[in-house]
Amino acid sequence: SETAPSETLEQWAVSASASSQYGDDAWSAQQATGATDPMLPGDEVTAWAAYSSDSQLETLVLAYAQPVLTVGLEIYESYNPGAVVRVEFFDLTPDEWVVAWEGTAESAGLDFATFRPALVSVNFATDQVRLTVDEPSVSGWNEIDPV
Repeated sequence: SETAPSETLEQWAVSASASSQYGDDAWSAQQATGATDPMLPGDEVTAWAAYSSDSQLETLVLAYAQPVLTVGLEIYESYNPGAVVRVEFFDLTPDEWVVAWEGTAESAGLDFATFRPALVSVNFATDQVRLTVDEPSVSGWNEIDPV
């Protein structure tokens, strides 16, 4: 039997929400949507930041235009990278979040980083990703640009 060629679709988030955000526009969850801005290291208004730094776990939920079987994910961490500790995909059928990667936060030792977690394979298409950021583990605001 012949197998149809697999297609790879690269897409940016179209909407986002977060457990908290530093501003209503600058540093809001919406800043993590769309294509990457010029990647400038540092505290940039074009990235998402939680309301306060170093205080608690925070979550960032991103929604995409088209559900896909996810094979990879790139998280652009533009300020104090290394605080992402969990990546989850939303499974519509049982209406639940499924952990695709989990790890320990530690400073990436860089001004900015592109984090590509080694994802566990899931057998469902998803259009939502939830990131958990361990703010207290990596000092300062941990900012995320597009995902």
